Amino acid sequence: MKKLTLLFAAVMMMTAIFTFSAGSCTPEQPPQPKPISMTVTSPEKISYIVGETLNLSGGKITLDYDDYTKRDIALEWGVVGLDISHEDFSTPGVKTVWVEYKDFEGTFTVLVSEDVVTLVLITVSKTPTKTLYEVGDSLDPEGGELNLVYDKGPSQKIAMTTAGVTFDYNPFASVGVKSITVKYEGKTAVFSVTIDAPKKPDGYGEGVGGYARLKEAPDFTVYKLDGTAVKLSDYYGKKPVFISFWATWCGPCKAEMPHFRDVYNEMSDKFEILAVNIYDSASETPANISSFMQSNNYKFLAVYDKNRNVSTGVWNTGFVPANYMVDKWGYLYNSSNPVWTASVASFNVGTMANVNAMKTIVNGAINRVANYKPPA
Repeated sequence: MKKLTLLFAAVMMMTAIFTFSAGSCTPEQPPQPKPISMTVTSPEKISYIVGETLNLSGGKITLDYDDYTKRDIALEWGVVGLDISHEDFSTPGVKTVWVEYKDFEGTFTVLVSEDVVTLVLITVSKTPTKTLYEVGDSLDPEGGELNLVYDKGPSQKIAMTTAGVTFDYNPFASVGVKSITVKYEGKTAVFSVTIDAPKKPDGYGEGVGGYARLKEAPDFTVYKLDGTAVKLSDYYGKKPVFISFWATWCGPCKAEMPHFRDVYNEMSDKFEILAVNIYDSASETPANISSFMQSNNYKFLAVYDKNRNVSTGVWNTGFVPANYMVDKWGYLYNSSNPVWTASVASFNVGTMANVNAMKTIVNGAINRVANYKPPA
């Protein structure tokens, strides 16, 4: 009887396992991104003598996908799915090289001469497609074209994305018309772009399109250690800002600052830090603050609340450290999402206990802006 009971239990267990397996379903795989366009970047060598063989070094194709990602594939003989056919290099002239990949086609040109030729001049035959930028952007040479003039034979046109083409310009840190110097094989040409002030996306922070209304960070003026004034709003449209009210006598302040340093050293291109000294005692002088920053190798910006009208005003912290995160467009960020009518103090993000805690706050402010989609 005992054996029959054990056998029955085993059968029931197998039945249950079979029933569960039969009833389960395999999760659907997300759709794979599909390429929608292709651009060709010319190889580094584009001048040849009759009889030479095409050199693909430095050339590539760039595929744009429907999920807004890109993929580069080097122009290499034998690459799977890459078929490159080119004209005979036995006669001089400008030769068109056709590049095919799946359903896409593109071209680049090379110059074949009977003798060695020397580049004597380059001119801009087409400016890049993008000529209007915002402060903080970087140059996009896509669509730009250079005309190469040689001492012998015909001239040749190449894309500004060609390997060996470089650009010399000041960072887009202020509005106005900026000159861009483009260089190729020791020759230069110039074109211009326009830098405009950053514009906040329509409706951002206003509580439209299903998004919560956000609380604007009150603007303030503090001072660098050399006495230069700094406004919080100076950073709007450029980068989010992590604000920390602190003092050199404050133990918890000094304990979290190494985390500021580590995160800032890794992500200084993505956000800024304003370490606002509350300037509340004789020890809090620009000289002492500077010595403290240098001795700890802190590269982020230390400033001081000269008249104490920030830390005791609308940003009334009441204690230090007091930390706040302000996104790129000047709105307070806290992962607990206080309502916009709450006090500034409600947005205090707390002490940064470790690097990951600070990264979470910084990335949260970055992603809130990046993920926003203006209402149609």
